[in-house]
Amino acid sequence: MLKLNNAAPVSRLYVDFDYYIPVTITWDSYYKAAVPPIPVVATGNDILVEFSQDPEKESITQITLVTTGRADVDDVSALPSFYVPGAAVRLDKYSDESGCADLHVTAHRDCIDIRLSDQDVSSWTGSWPVIFGCSGIGEVLHMVVAWDKEGRGTAVEGILPR
Repeated sequence: MLKLNNAAPVSRLYVDFDYYIPVTITWDSYYKAAVPPIPVVATGNDILVEFSQDPEKESITQITLVTTGRADVDDVSALPSFYVPGAAVRLDKYSDESGCADLHVTAHRDCIDIRLSDQDVSSWTGSWPVIFGCSGIGEVLHMVVAWDKEGRGTAVEGILPR
């Protein structure tokens, strides 16, 4: 499971939307790492999410939504109305011993929601435009990435069946 840890400052966060690779979230630590990241993959429901981990610091440096399976696309506004800004958000390493059966992607009007678990979210935190829905013990259950009209158009075009 992906865990949230407020121990390391994050100075920059980059988000790319693409026709072929719908969403890539990159922390500045990805570019500053002394050694290449170790990829760890979460799969379920024809969805593939890759977590790049810094092997020295054991933290996530990049998250890539590689495939979306049968993603839902709607015109509903779904950004959390309240979240705690996390200027110091760091994600600890991802482990997936039991698979990710609840993995699901929904493209909303104002964001894309990558759901890792069906558990109830107890709090939202993050650094705009990436907000994480967490359980009471800090497990990341949702990754919500806000987008503008252009970003949504680019990603959704690649998500929809051809």
